[in-house]
Amino acid sequence: MEQFKLSFSGGGFRAAFFCLGAYRRLVELGVHQNIKLLSSVSGGSITAAVIMMELAEKDFKDVSDFDIRVTEKLKAFGKSNFRNVLLRRAVRPNLGNFRAELLRARNSRLLPEMLDEYLFYGMQLTELPEYPVWICNATNLQTLKRISFSRTKICDEVLGDCMNVSGLTTAEAVAASSAFPVMFEPVHLDLKNRPFDKIKKQYKNLHLTDGGVYDNLGSEELLDKGSRYMILDASARLKAWDTDKQPTWRERQSRIFNVSLDQVAELRKKLIRKDDSRGVQLINVETIRENAAFQEEYWGSRGHTLDLPAYPELYTDIEKMLAALRTDLDTFSDIEIRTLMWAGAVRADLGIKVLFSAAEMPADNNRYEVPLIADYTTKDLEVIRLALQHGWKRKKLAGFFQSSQRRTGKLDKTS
Repeated sequence: MEQFKLSFSGGGFRAAFFCLGAYRRLVELGVHQNIKLLSSVSGGSITAAVIMMELAEKDFKDVSDFDIRVTEKLKAFGKSNFRNVLLRRAVRPNLGNFRAELLRARNSRLLPEMLDEYLFYGMQLTELPEYPVWICNATNLQTLKRISFSRTKICDEVLGDCMNVSGLTTAEAVAASSAFPVMFEPVHLDLKNRPFDKIKKQYKNLHLTDGGVYDNLGSEELLDKGSRYMILDASARLKAWDTDKQPTWRERQSRIFNVSLDQVAELRKKLIRKDDSRGVQLINVETIRENAAFQEEYWGSRGHTLDLPAYPELYTDIEKMLAALRTDLDTFSDIEIRTLMWAGAVRADLGIKVLFSAAEMPADNNRYEVPLIADYTTKDLEVIRLALQHGWKRKKLAGFFQSSQRRTGKLDKTS
């Protein structure tokens, strides 16, 4: 089977669990070893980094092994109320918090520390495996371009390559990739002893923000003509306001910022779908049937007949609710996590079956078997709908001073 490239989009915990389910499905199909490059942004970088950290130990022997080492770790993280713990720690009196800095700057300082505490345990970029190549993407405010981290270098289109990543941790790379501007000041990267090869006068430091500001799909590394690729897109799309809506001041200000991000995503989508390499973009805001119909039409127009299974249409309303879920790093319920994983899994299933024929796939695969929600949760569909409605309605800063235990207890009633 030919190697292919994979990207995990941004989108907070929504993207993290969508991409988790997608990669899990690739393990289940026995094709994850054919991934030669994994590009990630923001929330997708959290999942990618945990996967890479586990691959540094050994490969996944099967999906059960993957669940023990990756799925359970990320599910626990998703239920940990990470955002609110970080915010409370930022305002809690202690010696580290007496320095003169804004709350968003303090959040940015604490983010890599807490990511290490919860997930990465100080693992450095140089300790990650050579294969697959992991590219963790952020946005460089100095150059207005994408900047990326890997186990061997830092790359920027304007600055060139910096071959010294010694001492940089996985948590620092993920923090830069996921420093969403509303909550976090740009992450400060000290460039002492880290020269770039395209410029003579070196910067002393860089200011990095969320990779989604430049490319929320992580697509830049994939758009060459020689490789097949799969883009897992959990990003949101804006909709027109209802005619009777009276937006609040906060909604109006947020809308201005989101228009730019939405436009970037739409332009990327057009670029990818015009690209003549053999790649697929699997979109969370489109149902699985809509994704499949587009792929059949697109590849059919280029003379390729796809042999695809029949994907379910029973879950259309649930898929639309998943697409509207928040992107916060706050507590996600078990149902939210599991259904997002299903959404990613069924799209990865479609993607791999678009890219590869039955003859190219491992021989023991049933090409016409597809992931169902029942494979991910035993709850009936009405309970799932109620849980997703609850998650969709939650306010961004609701329960700031509630304990993680109390909030998790409330959610577990519908988990």
